Amino acid sequence: MAGRLLKIAYSFPFRLGSPGIGAAALSQIRALAERDCSVQVFCWSSPQRIPGVKVVQTQRIVPIPQRFMGRQRACRLHDYLTATLLTHWREPFDVVHTWPLAAELTLKAARARHWLGVREAPNTHTEHAFDVVAKEHRALGIEQERDNSHTFDPTVLDREMREYEVASLILAPSELAIDTFVRRGVPRSKLALKSYGFDPLRYTSNAGMRANDGLTFSFVARCEPRKGLHLALEAWHRSGIADRSKFRVTGRFIPGYRERLLPLLQHKNVSEHDFLADLRPLYQATDVLVLPSVEDGSALVTYEAQASGCALLVSDASGARFTHGTEGFMHRAGDVETLAQQMRMLADDRALLLRMQNAAALNAQQYTWERATERLVNAYEAAL
Repeated sequence: MAGRLLKIAYSFPFRLGSPGIGAAALSQIRALAERDCSVQVFCWSSPQRIPGVKVVQTQRIVPIPQRFMGRQRACRLHDYLTATLLTHWREPFDVVHTWPLAAELTLKAARARHWLGVREAPNTHTEHAFDVVAKEHRALGIEQERDNSHTFDPTVLDREMREYEVASLILAPSELAIDTFVRRGVPRSKLALKSYGFDPLRYTSNAGMRANDGLTFSFVARCEPRKGLHLALEAWHRSGIADRSKFRVTGRFIPGYRERLLPLLQHKNVSEHDFLADLRPLYQATDVLVLPSVEDGSALVTYEAQASGCALLVSDASGARFTHGTEGFMHRAGDVETLAQQMRMLADDRALLLRMQNAAALNAQQYTWERATERLVNAYEAAL
């Protein structure tokens, strides 16, 4: 079946284009339309017109702001409304693509009409994520946020387990993520590897053109134990290069985490910055992206940073798409000593750093949104 023949119903329960998964979903939808797929979107809200795509905004059916309803209730409502619409939709679809917490009824509606029901898995298996993140919080003595999507919630876990069960195909962003599903009883035949991507018109390489006085390491993520900022800072201090390099932290801290890291943050060469809507200037000034996640799917910043010519220092739990030793270095999640050694290697060998930066920019070209969506369509077609 050629990609241009696919008719896709794409359900997303949040605001399209918002940072993180909202940006990823919007980029997927645009790229699918550019491949001449017929795309009908069902989303909570969409602030902009998407060329070639028809959009139903479920918020307009029940006009109550999501912040008043609560995230879970709004997702359930979106799921119900989308499923109802699909049950009575006149035109057939080949694929119904859903996202977490708003998939169960929609996937059942797809199954009833003999359409392929696809469930996006932006992270690892939910039970795995709950376990790993809780363990890291306990180790640091930090209480988990109640409304954090990675804080254990039996209702959420039950709902997502039902979504895994009813889906015909689950899309996971890394081999590690796939393994967490298999170890919890999901058949390997039900899982497909996908990737996220970057926009090559927005992110271009600055490798070899930075004029930094010493290396600049950047951590770009929500500042929480899951993303491993404490591990990155500890490694940087242990590396022996803190006085001749800079460490930039970009992201918002969860309650209690900054206080726990204060001794590590007070070094003269550490700078803290709030989240930026446009990360391009940050990447252009960064030599090395550091992301020692203890749990992750496949962080968008690892694609964008490579495209910008940044070398990577990431954990094996980050889901980054690169080759260890070529575009950067990987370490086992939680291995601070190895990360410190890798930081020192890049600081002491500028030729190695430049080779990795150039290789990262080249490697990223495999992961434009166009190429990522080509793999997505191949996964659809294989399952069909």
